[in-house]
This record gives sequence, structure tokens and C-alpha cells, in this order.
Amino acid sequence: MFEATLQKASTLKKVIEAIKDLVTDGNIEVSETGMNLQAMDSSHVSLVSLVLHTDMFEHFRCDRNVTLGINLPNFAKILKCSGNDDSVTLKAQDDGENLAIVFESEGQERVGRGVFPRRASGGAVCLGGRRGERSASAGVASSALSFER
Repeated sequence: MFEATLQKASTLKKVIEAIKDLVTDGNIEVSETGMNLQAMDSSHVSLVSLVLHTDMFEHFRCDRNVTLGINLPNFAKILKCSGNDDSVTLKAQDDGENLAIVFESEGQERVGRGVFPRRASGGAVCLGGRRGERSASAGVASSALSFER
């Protein structure tokens, strides 16, 4: 099982936003040392190498190496729905088929949970709003979302 928590979602938002236009789909390799993505852009001109070490995370657990196939533009859309001061937790089972994303506000006023299917296409689920509001577009089932107070 893989589980990692970043205290500030804005950190991950900025990193993914910076590379999403170069790399559409990428495999994030998760190991006990951290998260690693290495991919070429579609024209094979640019190489993106992203390494997020475990000390960057408030909590990091990786029982077995996991490969997460991620559509980065859709992942960026989901991350945009979090507040800059929200914490973000990423969770995946050993098969890496689904990436669960949990946003929590600092005062625990809202919690958004969603499942990001491997290599999702189409739109993204927005875990936004206040105290239970949500909006979703095609691509990720909105029934996979739940909100708590």
C-alpha cells in the first residue's frame, strides 16, 4: 500500500501544473525513497524528470513499489480544486489501479475524497466548494466522491 500526505496542496499543484503541458501521460514510480516520474514530451525534445523525496511529505508509507499511470492534465484539474492551505493525501493499493485523493482543510471544515482511475481520460472531478458542494464532469464517476464535515 502507498500513502503520502503533503501539508500544503499548493506544492503539488505547482509541480504538476509546470509539467502537464509537456507530458500528457506519465508513470509515477513510488518506492520507499519517494515518488519519481521520468518522461519525454510528445515531440521527444524535452525530458521531464521529477523526484519527490520522502522528506518532502508529512507522512509517507510505501510497502511495495507501485507504478501509477497518471493523466497529468486531469490530475492538475483535480488538484486545482483544493485550497492552497489544504493538505492532500494520495493513497493507492499495491496494484496501482486507482489513486485515492483526499483534501482536508486546515480546520477540518471540509474533507473531499475522490478516486482517480488509472490513465483516466476526459474531464476531471472537482473536489471543491464549501461543506459538501461538488461538481464533476465526464471521465471520473462522481459517485466515487464523498464529502464529510
